[in-house]
Formats: sequence, structure tokens, C-alpha cells
Amino acid sequence: MDILHAIAGLALLIVASWAMSENRARVHWRIVASGIGLMVVLAALLLKVPPLREAVFSLNGALNALEKANCLFCSYANGLLAYVSEIAARTEQYWCPIKHARVTAPVHHRYHLFFDYGDAAGYRSGLAGLRQQLRDERGPDDAILRVEEHDAELFDDASAERRHQVRRRLTRRQ
Repeated sequence: MDILHAIAGLALLIVASWAMSENRARVHWRIVASGIGLMVVLAALLLKVPPLREAVFSLNGALNALEKANCLFCSYANGLLAYVSEIAARTEQYWCPIKHARVTAPVHHRYHLFFDYGDAAGYRSGLAGLRQQLRDERGPDDAILRVEEHDAELFDDASAERRHQVRRRLTRRQ
């Protein structure tokens, strides 16, 4: 049944390619058939000849290593971006804690503390307190904890363990 499914998919691909062609009369069917024949021969060789099959499967380890390197880079890049985002959020909270006139998405985890656009009286009366709140924060671990809790639905169990470690460190300080 799988073979029939594959043949039907291949036939559909050929028909769709022919239908979208600009000049259907100039399609070289001999080249199409030889390409399909070459594909079938290579597939048979890779599936039936053990040394070739083992060579292809050995590439799997290299691809897994490449995927792991990608994951490592992504975790580093995401951590760096979270750090830069936290710096930008703190800078904005200190210097310009005013919500935008238009709705923006997505917003950082400090945005809800900001003053409404056009609320000059609230801005003048609350700016000192908001800046003091920023000064009173305990440090980067506290900020990491808040960022991770804000985005908790995006994090996996490893991040939950990281939050637990940060909480233990913060309670030891107090």
C-alpha cells in the first residue's frame, strides 16, 4: 500500500509540474523518465546494499551532532536576547515609562507598570516611585526569575529547575 501511495504522489507531482509548465509541448519526457529511473535505482541501492545503507545511517550521528550544536547556539542566542530585552525594559522603565498611544504587541514584562499615554499627572507623581522600585531590585537573578515566570508557558522542565535554583539562592541571601 505504501508503494502505491508513493507512486500516486510521484504521478501527481509530475502532472502538477506539467500543468504549471509554460510550454507543455516542449516537455522532454525521456529526461523525466530517466530522472525517475535514476531515483528508483539509487533508492534500491541504498535500501538493499548493506555497506551503502550503513554509510547513510552513519550520517545520522553527524546530523544529530549538528542538531545539538544548533540547540546550543539557540539557547545561547535566546539567553542573550532575553538579557538584552531585560536591559531595554529596565532602561525604558527608568527613562520613559509611558505606554504607547497605539497597542503594541508583544510587550515586555515591565510594561504593565508604565503610565498610560497622556497621563501627565500620574507620570509626574509616580515616576520617582517607579524608579525607586527599579533601584530596590536585588539583582540579575531576581530579574531572571521574573522574566522566566512571566514567560513560564514557553519554558520546559530545565527552566523550571533553573527557577528553583534561583529561588534557593535568593532565599539564602535574605
